[in-house]
Amino acid sequence: MTPAPRFDAIDVRAALTAEALLDHYGWRFKRRAGRLRSAACPARADHSRDDAFSMEVATTRWQCFPCSGKGDGFDFVAQLERLDVDVDFPRVLELAAAIGGVGPSALSDDERRVRREIAAAQRHAAEQHDLARRAELARRAIPRATRYWDTCQPDHGRGLQYLVERGLGEAARLVRFDPRCGGSPAIPLHTSAGEIRNVVRRCLPELGDPKTPGLPECPTLGTLLGSLVDVCSTRPVIVVEGVADALTAALAWPRGVVLGAHAAGNLPEVTRAAARAVVAARSRMLLVPHNDAAGYTRSGEAGRIAIEVGLSIGAGTLVIVKHGAKDLNDAWRDGWRPAA
Repeated sequence: MTPAPRFDAIDVRAALTAEALLDHYGWRFKRRAGRLRSAACPARADHSRDDAFSMEVATTRWQCFPCSGKGDGFDFVAQLERLDVDVDFPRVLELAAAIGGVGPSALSDDERRVRREIAAAQRHAAEQHDLARRAELARRAIPRATRYWDTCQPDHGRGLQYLVERGLGEAARLVRFDPRCGGSPAIPLHTSAGEIRNVVRRCLPELGDPKTPGLPECPTLGTLLGSLVDVCSTRPVIVVEGVADALTAALAWPRGVVLGAHAAGNLPEVTRAAARAVVAARSRMLLVPHNDAAGYTRSGEAGRIAIEVGLSIGAGTLVIVKHGAKDLNDAWRDGWRPAA
């Protein structure tokens, strides 16, 4: 029997380009700032925004913001072909090689081992460089975001009208309005120490997508509206996703500490940090999921994390809030109110 051809993952990874991947699967995309952006993603055919999916040209690292999916070129091929990248990796590698135009390798096992060691060292160096870059961006973000927040307005006619349309007129005291975004309501995103590291807007509907942009080059991980320093024994902590739900939660639980996650992908890490603070303060957490695919996935992960940290549904220190609507704001406008 003829042995199956052996493809070298290093060669394939080096030859696999972002353009080749998206072209192969017939995706329409735009190039912007070293990335390819598209409305499609591996999980579904299309999103409402044309930059929902983003892939780095240099590395093929990708992320779908609405679905919270991410990975590299191999993960991309696996998801499009409905394969498991771990279980079916030889097949994934073969498909990726065909896309990248790479043939079977004639390297010996020793040569492969040396190349793997070199590649691992290079990846480690790249990861360390990326960590340092992200740390520097995070450091610079705090003064930048704080200055931006200080320039937002305390009042704006159209922005206030929009809040009223969403049933959030009473939450106007919690927001500022961004004149550079048509007066869209804006709320701060905090570090664990309570510093402002980003400003997230809920764009007015006439401005189109993206609906909840933050400031470019500012981290998206943090807590919207409230911060971890506010957690104490006498106030419940409410963890939600997005600007509108954060503001809704502030109205629904006026005594609570609202910790919003900027997008579903950040919900597990926000929950992890919040759960630790809740355990330390001997308080309780209310987790409010979105009723969509990404919401189910990330809130399920968040709930498991909260339990691992030490919260308990049985003991009442963790409550999963069920409201029956797409999200908390929709439920609020439909007349839902939390139990007393």
